[in-house]
Amino acid sequence: GAFYLKKKLHTTFAMANFKFAAWSLAILMPVQIFLGDITGLNVYKYQPLKTAAMEGVWNTQSGAPLLLFAWPNQQTHSNQFEVGIPYLGSLLNTHDLQGTLIGLNTVEPSEQPLVWPVFFSFRFMVGIGIIMLLLAYLAVIMAIRNRLENNKLFYVC
Repeated sequence: GAFYLKKKLHTTFAMANFKFAAWSLAILMPVQIFLGDITGLNVYKYQPLKTAAMEGVWNTQSGAPLLLFAWPNQQTHSNQFEVGIPYLGSLLNTHDLQGTLIGLNTVEPSEQPLVWPVFFSFRFMVGIGIIMLLLAYLAVIMAIRNRLENNKLFYVC
């Protein structure tokens, strides 16, 4: 749809296609987030060290923060440059503000997963999902207001 709109080909079909995609994403992205949450609970239950790597948790803690950014250091078993929201890491992973997240230091370093790829790829995945959700909602709002057709921001390829 975006390709056709950019090339000004089959514009009626392309806009219908584009609006359908926007509405579909606006409905399906929250479903995907819900399914991701269910998957996260399973990872927490069956692979607690993977959860620890995703969240950058080195020492077991209750009420763990959600680290928006950190630089995990496998050699020092710590994070540098942490920016976090208190308790949110526990809430998202256990559905309890005081939930306990197992730390990576509960096992020998040789048994720990490599933290930085898991930590950063998880944030990259979540970030892309949030951007996709916001763009879908913005596209739907613009479609409702009949402003999507003239906004090239959404179909620049």
